[in-house]
Amino acid sequence: MKELPPPTPELAFLIKISILYALLKTKSALNSSRYSLFNKSLTISR
Repeated sequence: MKELPPPTPELAFLIKISILYALLKTKSALNSSRYSLFNKSLTISR
């Protein structure tokens, strides 16, 4: 196992971006599932 190089600002930036992207994706997935559940409850209540 070789040592990792010290993180450069570019690398840190990329990591931050990827984490933010993952968070956004999970958030939108949660929102869409919540939205579909909301739609289902609306159609049932009608």
